[in-house]
Amino acid sequence: MAQALDDLLDSLEDADDATREEAAKALAELANPATLDALIGACGDEFWSVRTRAGWGVAKIGGPKAIEALIVLFNDPIMEVRNEAVAAVVSLGAGQLDRLLAAMKDERWRVREHAAKACGDLHDSGAVDALIFACRDRDGAVKSAAAEALGKIGDPKAIPALVKLFRDSSKIVRETAGIALVAIGQPSVDLLLETLKDKDFVVRCHAARALGGMTTDYQIGRSWVREPRVVDALIEALKDPDRAVREDATIALGMIGDPRAIDGLLEAMKDGAVKRHAIASLGMIGDPRALPAVLAALKGKGVRQDGTPTPGCIVSEDAFIKEAAATALGHFRDPRVIPDLIMLLKDGVLREKAAAALVLIGDSAIEPLISFLYDPKASEVEAEGERVLSYASVRLTAKDSLRLLVVETLEHLGWTPPDEETSVDSSQADNLRVDRPLGDIGRFGPSGDFAKGSVR
Repeated sequence: MAQALDDLLDSLEDADDATREEAAKALAELANPATLDALIGACGDEFWSVRTRAGWGVAKIGGPKAIEALIVLFNDPIMEVRNEAVAAVVSLGAGQLDRLLAAMKDERWRVREHAAKACGDLHDSGAVDALIFACRDRDGAVKSAAAEALGKIGDPKAIPALVKLFRDSSKIVRETAGIALVAIGQPSVDLLLETLKDKDFVVRCHAARALGGMTTDYQIGRSWVREPRVVDALIEALKDPDRAVREDATIALGMIGDPRAIDGLLEAMKDGAVKRHAIASLGMIGDPRALPAVLAALKGKGVRQDGTPTPGCIVSEDAFIKEAAATALGHFRDPRVIPDLIMLLKDGVLREKAAAALVLIGDSAIEPLISFLYDPKASEVEAEGERVLSYASVRLTAKDSLRLLVVETLEHLGWTPPDEETSVDSSQADNLRVDRPLGDIGRFGPSGDFAKGSVR
């Protein structure tokens, strides 16, 4: 055993990176106190993976020297090393809190940042005051880490400090503070409602996002809020003079999912700045009263638009509106929209959204889809667009690509094609189609030196 240990210690100083890494890994698993100094030395190895293995090794051995070595790794230039050092410190338990609180006053910002992260992962309320103080740190990464940690601990005492971060110049800090308030939950409602009336539109935006439980820029999920007063405040925010606030309030109402917001969201569909988000929110609520308006939006009809659409878009705003409508129709789960969604499968841009919506509607979509699949007239595609779609669909023609999408949608709904059905592949599309033989002109028509009319 002693000889094997000596061999590992020798390997820890080998010139080969992989050899040193394996030695550090083996020594970490042994966790022999006699190897502590060697592992602490390896925490300064030039190869990052060795430093990571060594950090876990000293953590398993424990003691004051171990925690000091890990604090040094908080300032490592490699993110993976720093994160593993945080996890290693947390594995030592709440007994290391005092040293972490001291590290939060370190002159190195990375050490302060990762000490805050470790405090959050320990979920110890004893760190709340220090973390609140860290929310005023000069470095944005430290403030963000402190806000995240306060959210994990969940102490309502942190709410005022987190709301103040809505004024920070860094968007990352502001969003992290909002996510922390979402994690704290109900106790933050009163101050967030008050903040929704702030004179700064950025602060109002983040208050709306927090009330809506928005933890990403994507309109997904559900809010933790179920209070009528929150819904009323967000409906009022739909009339805010700033378009960003109106947009976030629109999304938040969808996240909350209260049917009392239907009338306000239908009115918001007149606002070009938030129309597509209003449609998506109406779908998330799923109240049948909104179905006609959403279906009309899919067809490019209905509500007159007064405001201006999203500035700087390189894609038509109508495309975004139709995408939102196609997705929203699935959330209503109303069989009446199935024919419109099935016909939308022919649209090269919206077909994926339509297919996902049909899957959401469920079993009632199976029979119409099967009828569509086996009806040559219904599943007919435009001849001119066929070449473009066939090129963009892994060499399938537009007709075969549509058929494949319908079959995949049916499979998601639990339908299995009969045994005689075979999947369409590129060789069939290339060589077996009688309406477009390859011949001299190729599958995509005449081109190059062999084009019709060219000199040979």
